[in-house]
Amino acid sequence: MAEVGRAAVSDPGSLLPEGFWAAVAVWVERPQVANKRLCGARLEARRSASLPRAEARGPRGAWDPAAAAPLLAGAPGQRDQAEAEEGHFPAPDLDSIWNYFSQSLAGDDREMLNFLTGSEAASQQEAQRELVLILRTIIPKASPRCPLGAARREMVVQDVRGGMVTFLPLEEDVDGNLRVKRSSVYQVQLSRTEGEW
Repeated sequence: MAEVGRAAVSDPGSLLPEGFWAAVAVWVERPQVANKRLCGARLEARRSASLPRAEARGPRGAWDPAAAAPLLAGAPGQRDQAEAEEGHFPAPDLDSIWNYFSQSLAGDDREMLNFLTGSEAASQQEAQRELVLILRTIIPKASPRCPLGAARREMVVQDVRGGMVTFLPLEEDVDGNLRVKRSSVYQVQLSRTEGEW
């Protein structure tokens, strides 16, 4: 995936990295604040998960729920109650989307795995990072000149430890299942080098 831009940010008030994650929360929960063509977003699901290990290769497209189960954190009964208390909520669609996507990462999609982890070395060494997954629907604004466009669904992958958030647009395949639309993926990273963010 190609890098579009890079900017150095000074932090005299010591607001980073907390300020970065606050801005990410605004973009995820209220994107209309930054993009006036939108009227909002509906958060549908939130889960914790882990990136698949690079060694855990499997055939792409082979759906094996038993093999994918360890990719989601915790046991199902315990997870639902604990996450409800922490602001997480049930996510059958998110679970199936992530399971299919993470199997492709562990299989033959090394480029996307490297993109999600920030580098090939990181994908090998730190593949078990804890991630926060969010499924949301982006709702466009309607106007007399522009009738209401179709709402779009998107999976957001937050890697707090790695300082990255990745936005994975979703589209329906021929069977009606949601899959990642790989041509429109984007990511924002925060990293510290030589006293600058």
